[in-house]
Amino acid sequence: MGRFSRLCAVVAVGVSILAVAACDSDGAITGTTGASSRVVQMTDSELRAQVSRAQGRVAVGFKDRDARYGVNPYGVVVVSPETVWQGLSLLHAMGIEVQQVFMGGASVAVNVTPHQAVWLRRYRIVEYVQPNVPVKRGDL
Repeated sequence: MGRFSRLCAVVAVGVSILAVAACDSDGAITGTTGASSRVVQMTDSELRAQVSRAQGRVAVGFKDRDARYGVNPYGVVVVSPETVWQGLSLLHAMGIEVQQVFMGGASVAVNVTPHQAVWLRRYRIVEYVQPNVPVKRGDL
């Protein structure tokens, strides 16, 4: 089994486990505030500049095709495992290596070019492409 296949299998299992863990003993969904509300909307040129400043480090969030978000405002992952698989396949097809997986695959950390960042967010299964700019002590 190749590295990509293993990663996708781990993500699929993680999404399933996370979905079960998000329910309390009565089966009600629980969670905390989602990250989607904190994503900054940028123009293409602003995104390119921020990705350059972040040296290509970005977080990519996935969502189902017609959904508003992949993690709801309560912090519960609502993106389907199939969409996570499609998102990971998209990244793989673009030659983008996943550095880290968050929230069962709803978000991943990757390194991209500014051009790739702009193209990625045009896909309907991509909720956001957020540059991960390092913060210096003086910036706080």
